[in-house]
This record gives sequence, C-alpha cells and structure tokens, in this order.
Amino acid sequence: QQFSYDAPVVLSVLNPSSGPVDGGTDVLVQGGGFSDYGDELLCNFGDKTAAVAAEYLTSTAIRCRSPPQASGLYAVEISLNGADYTFGQLYYEFYATPQIARILPVSGPSYRGT
Repeated sequence: QQFSYDAPVVLSVLNPSSGPVDGGTDVLVQGGGFSDYGDELLCNFGDKTAAVAAEYLTSTAIRCRSPPQASGLYAVEISLNGADYTFGQLYYEFYATPQIARILPVSGPSYRGT
C-alpha cells in the first residue's frame, strides 16, 4: 500500500470577503496546495456540519458558494479529504441583506441633481 503526502494548503485571499446572510455568493479562494479530490474538496464557513462543495480551478485557486449563515465574521477553512480542515487564516463576513425603507425626496425636477 502506498502513502502519499500533500503539501499543506495555504489560504491567502478571499474574493469577495463578504456577502449576504442568504448565501449564494461565489467566493474565489486563492492560495496554494489545492488538489482536485472531487467530492472531498470542501469549504467551511464557520460550521463544519454545513460544509459546502468546492470547485477545483487550479492548484492555487478554488471556488466555493457561500451557504446561508447568520450575520457575523466566520473563519473560512478548506478540506482536501472531507475530514481534515485548514485552520482559520481568512475570514468571510455575512451581512444582513440591505432593505430599502424609503426614498427621499419622492419627486423632483428631471434636471439639476435631485
């Protein structure tokens, strides 16, 4: 039986680094040491019980879709094998979806910057 060793995963940049609590934001994770392990390549946004699938792009980039999450700042961790995760090196902020309550003024001239 052969044993293989993967270089440690390094996380350097999240883009974007924030998104709405509804989730669904595609987040590009850049760093190094990523490998294409199919269904075992996971992203964790603060809750390992709700890890989401990651899409392998290159050895230096993967893409994850943010899950629904309560507002706050959460460590992003990556797993190559579905069990062991990186330690939180980068953080993603979930924010409440902005709601427009009203617009003022409600009318004005069509010129001069109203």
